Amino acid sequence: MRDIIESVPDMNERAAQTIATAMRMVARADGEHPRELALIEEFEAGLSGEASGEFDLYAIDTPELKEAFLKSLILVAFADGKVSEAEGGTIRNFAQQLDLTEVDVSKAVGEVAVVLISQLAGVKLFREHVVALGQSMGLDEATIREVLTDGD
Repeated sequence: MRDIIESVPDMNERAAQTIATAMRMVARADGEHPRELALIEEFEAGLSGEASGEFDLYAIDTPELKEAFLKSLILVAFADGKVSEAEGGTIRNFAQQLDLTEVDVSKAVGEVAVVLISQLAGVKLFREHVVALGQSMGLDEATIREVLTDGD
């Protein structure tokens, strides 16, 4: 996750619980997938206490926390391979509540997708599948080519 969020902010327990709960809400939006749940459980394992289900968007009160919140939700949505309409709607709803724009959301989706695709830069045999995956994540061919070339 640290690769996805440029500067992981210090966060209090209330903010961390809010992020964990929102991640679960995104996962439930279109039916929980095992990879989504595994990602959420990994995040929750880093909490100082047990996951409480606490949700307080007021705890997400700095630009850095808003970025971490948004990218965490996007990462969960991508965990099953694509961001569904229901997941996207849930994410956009949270973004609006945090005074983030559609441009902020699109930028975050692109940044998360680039990091995820970059993990596959060394794949040669199934390269066309990696390109197709990048396209399904909303990346254009030039960006995909650049990301995959960086690993060569």
